Amino acid sequence: MKMKYEIPIIYKSCKTYTIEADNLQDAITESLKMFLSEPDENYLDDSFEIDDVIEDYMENFDIEKSINEL
Repeated sequence: MKMKYEIPIIYKSCKTYTIEADNLQDAITESLKMFLSEPDENYLDDSFEIDDVIEDYMENFDIEKSINEL
């Protein structure tokens, strides 16, 4: 008799959000709100990250501040 296996496969996906905001901090907070409001039953809690390309804006931001504002 064959056995049944559940094999989790983790993958990354990248989606870009175009946000109008006064500063990078506000833009990140708003993009996180949008991202987290999209239903995805396979999403792993707290597995998101902001891509390094954000450094191109030459502004500081605090990801924890954005998360706490949600």
